[in-house]
Amino acid sequence: MKRILAVSLSAIGSLGVSFGEDAVKPNLESLSLFKNGLAVVRMTGKIPATGKWVVDAPVDVVHGTLWVAGQKPVTVSVETIREPLPLAEWTQPRLLRQLAGRRVTLHLEEDTVTGVLLGEPGEPEKKTWSRDYPTILGDRSSSSLFLRGDAVQPAETGTILLKTEEGRWLSLREGEVRRVAFDEWPALERERPGLAISGQAGDRVAIEFITRGLSWAPAYRIDLSQPKRLSVSQTAAIRNEWAELPDTELRLISGFPSVRFASVDSPLALQSTWRQFFQQVIQSRQAGIPGFDNGLTQQIDLASNRVAPNGFFPAAPEAGEGVDLHYRSIGKHRLAVGEARQVTVETAEADYRRAVWWRIPDLRDAQGRPVTEYDRRSQEGDDEEAAWDVVVFRNPFGFPMTTGPAALVEKGQFIGQQLSSWANPGAETQVRINRALSVSKRAVENEVPESREDLRLGGRDGYRTRVSGSVTVGNHRAAAISMLVVKAFSGRLVSAEGDPASELLESGVYSINPRRELRWTVDVPAGGEVTLKYEYEVLVL
Repeated sequence: MKRILAVSLSAIGSLGVSFGEDAVKPNLESLSLFKNGLAVVRMTGKIPATGKWVVDAPVDVVHGTLWVAGQKPVTVSVETIREPLPLAEWTQPRLLRQLAGRRVTLHLEEDTVTGVLLGEPGEPEKKTWSRDYPTILGDRSSSSLFLRGDAVQPAETGTILLKTEEGRWLSLREGEVRRVAFDEWPALERERPGLAISGQAGDRVAIEFITRGLSWAPAYRIDLSQPKRLSVSQTAAIRNEWAELPDTELRLISGFPSVRFASVDSPLALQSTWRQFFQQVIQSRQAGIPGFDNGLTQQIDLASNRVAPNGFFPAAPEAGEGVDLHYRSIGKHRLAVGEARQVTVETAEADYRRAVWWRIPDLRDAQGRPVTEYDRRSQEGDDEEAAWDVVVFRNPFGFPMTTGPAALVEKGQFIGQQLSSWANPGAETQVRINRALSVSKRAVENEVPESREDLRLGGRDGYRTRVSGSVTVGNHRAAAISMLVVKAFSGRLVSAEGDPASELLESGVYSINPRRELRWTVDVPAGGEVTLKYEYEVLVL
C-alpha cells in the first residue's frame, strides 16, 4: 500500500552536474489547470538502477506544494543540469567566460590585443548573499547587519583579465570588447534546474507540485434560434508556457482557487535566495489576498452585484459534500511550448424563457439618509439602473458552469455578449443579452407626510419616518414580457403590492436599518403598463 513519506529537501544549485543517462523524461500523468496561471502537475516513474531519477523538466515550484508519494523513503534535491547552449542565446560575456584559459584576440575601440584569458573555461559567476533578514522583515533595530551596514558586498562582475603575448596583464571591462577572434570552437552551455529523486532502485514514485505557465479561459456560446429550447456550448482556451507536453491528460479546474503562497517561489528554486524568499512572503502577506488573484477578475466580478442578476434566482446546492472545486477531464493533448488551443468541452440543450430584468438601487444609506444621484451612480454605475433582456435557464451540464464570457446568437446572428456566472448542475441561472430599450420604467419614492417621529438613539438625535414608493413598467413591444423587478431599500417593510419576495441582505444585518430587497415577477401585456406600490419605515440619524 502506497503511503506519503516525509521528504528530505535540499537545494544543491551550486553543483555543476551533467546527468547523462540518469536524466529521464518524466511520465506526465496529468495536468490540472486553474484559470489564474497555475497548474497542478502529477508525474510518475520508477527509480532507475543508479538509484537516482532526474526529472528533466522545468522546476518552477510554488512554495509548499511539492510532495512525493512512494513505498520507501526518498530524498528530493534540485541540481543543475548543463546542456548545449542554442546559438540564438549566445552572448559575448558568456563567450568570454567560456574562452577562459585560451588564446584570443580582442578588438577594442582603438586597439587590438592578443593573449590568454584568465580563468577556467565555463567558470560560473560567484554568488553572494545578503543576510540582513531582520531588515527585510521590517525589524531594523534588531539587525546588527543594518547597524553596521551590510557586511556582504556584491561581487564585481563584467571585468576580464588578459595576459598579453608580451607578458603583461591587462584588465578590461566586457563592454570595451567589440570583437573576439579565437582558434577553437568553445562548447557553450546553459544551466537549468532539475529535480533529482534518490531512493531504492525499482521503487515507483509519484510527484505532485503546483507550477506556473499553464492555464485555461472558459467561454460559452448560447444559441437561441429555437423558441423554447436553447443550445449552450462551453469552450476552453488553453495556452502552454511551461514545457513541451507529450500526450498528457488535461483537466480543467473550476472554482475559486485558494493557494495562499501562489506568488512565492519555493526555496528549492535554483536561483532563489533566502532574501528573495522572505521578500515574496512579505509581499504576499501585505497584498492581503488568499491566492494568486491577478487574472481572477471574473471571480471578483462574480462576488459583486454588478455582474448579472443571478441573485434573483438562488442557485441549487450540489448534491454531496466537499469543497466547491471541480475537475473536468478533456482527454489527452500534445502541446508545444507557446502553443495555444481551443477545445470544445461539451454542448447541451436546455429549456429557457426570456425575461426583462430591472434592479432599482437603494436610495438611502445605512443611516437612513438619502443618497445623492451622483453618489448612487458612482457606486452602482449606469448599467445597474438599466433594464436588460435576459435568458433564464437551468445549467444542463453535469458539471458547474464557471464564470466566463457568454456570446449569444439567434438564427446565425450575433445578438450580444455578457458574463455568465457560476451555476451548479441543474441550478437556474440567467445571462444578460442587451438593454431593453423598448421597455419604459420609472421609480419614485416620497416621504409620507406627517409621519416623522423624533427620537434619540445612542446619544444622537434622529427620527423615524415612512416612505412610500412605486415602480412603473411600460411594455412598448408587440408581445407580452415577463418582468423581473428588484428593489433595494433600507428599513422595515410595511406593505407591498404584487406579493413580492423579500430578502434580508447580509450587508445590512447589523446596520441600524436592515438592508432588504423586494423581488417581483410580473407579466406586462403588449402595449400595457404595470405599477407596483410599496411602503417601508426607516430610521434617519
